[in-house]
Amino acid sequence: MQSKLFSILPFQYQFQNDFGAGNLRDDLSSFLAHCAGNDFNSAVGFLYRLVYYQVQNGVWDKEQPIDKKKKMEIVDELESRLLLISEKLNQNIELNNKLISELETKKNNITQLIATKNT
Repeated sequence: MQSKLFSILPFQYQFQNDFGAGNLRDDLSSFLAHCAGNDFNSAVGFLYRLVYYQVQNGVWDKEQPIDKKKKMEIVDELESRLLLISEKLNQNIELNNKLISELETKKNNITQLIATKNT
């Protein structure tokens, strides 16, 4: 919660799963009230939703400078492009080898034809 982003975390939330909707103040006060009343079974549901809220909003993520995140995105994009180029090169190499083989075969056929005509 010491993060610079704490002030922009959402107060109300709607999770599209079993945790449903809620707001931070009510969930925190309900959790604390159940804990104070030794009703830990009821407190667990609020605790799970609060932990899920933290996970969804990146509270547990390690902070990386924006530049490093951008750099990682660029590196990932370049890696995917490199993979596509590599695949295309392999296809072209196979095609070139096939064409060279066909040319060698036709060259040999022509050489044999010339040799046959000369004899």
